[in-house]
Amino acid sequence: EQYEWLKKYLDPASPLEAQFVDYLYNSGYRLPDYAQFRPVPEIQVQPDFYYDRGDIPGVCIFVDGTGHDQPVQSERDEKARKALEDRGYRVITIRFEQGLEEQVRQHQDIFGSGG
Repeated sequence: EQYEWLKKYLDPASPLEAQFVDYLYNSGYRLPDYAQFRPVPEIQVQPDFYYDRGDIPGVCIFVDGTGHDQPVQSERDEKARKALEDRGYRVITIRFEQGLEEQVRQHQDIFGSGG
C-alpha cells in the first residue's frame, strides 16, 4: 500500500526516484514515509523522500543524478542540505553511479536490513 502511494508522488522528471523506490520495495527495505516532502517551510528545498523519526527531526533522502554535479546546482544543494542538518535533520544523498545496494546497506538504521 505504501509502495503504491509513494509511486503517485514521484517526480516524473526523475526516473532515478522510481528506481530507488523499486529497489527498496523489491529488496525488502523500509519504504519512505513521504515523497516530495518539505520538512522546513523556510528552507527552499524539498527532499525526494522523508523518513519520520517521531519527536526528533527526520531523515531527508536526496536521489541525485548527474544534474546535481553542475557547479551552480551542487552549491545550491550543499547550502540547503547543510541548513537541514543545522536544524537536526539527517541528510542522506543517494548517488546512482555508486550502486544502490552498498549505499542502502550503509544506512541500515534507516532502511532496515532488507530481506
